Amino acid sequence: MLKKWVTTGFIVLSASILCIAQQSLSDQELQNLRQGFDTEDANNIAIMNALTANGVKELAVNRKKAGKIDHHFKYKVEVSGITSQEKSGRCWMFTSLNSLRPKIIQDKNLINFEFSTNYLYFFDMLEKSYLFLENC
Repeated sequence: MLKKWVTTGFIVLSASILCIAQQSLSDQELQNLRQGFDTEDANNIAIMNALTANGVKELAVNRKKAGKIDHHFKYKVEVSGITSQEKSGRCWMFTSLNSLRPKIIQDKNLINFEFSTNYLYFFDMLEKSYLFLENC
């Protein structure tokens, strides 16, 4: 591993010396430097990230894959309106039930349908109470 760091450091140092001595690199010299630099090597990726990073999170970025990430979801859940939870803190429950609603509406040929959140909320509180008493 030390050998790779030394090799990479030597390439960077050589390029710097050539720039200082000639004030520019020829196309052949640039091509030689590019061919000698292995972009698949984890050490070289770490060096590229360290030289171009603005923060700690940036150090872990693979620059070769950065622009190739598909940010679209593979599956899209059909929704039939959204049930508001207001400020109850039960978004986990409303999200789950809202993702199940379209299937029920389709299967039962309904115009509109909402699950009762009170039933699930009761058993959620019951389980939390039980856990509290068990810990006491």
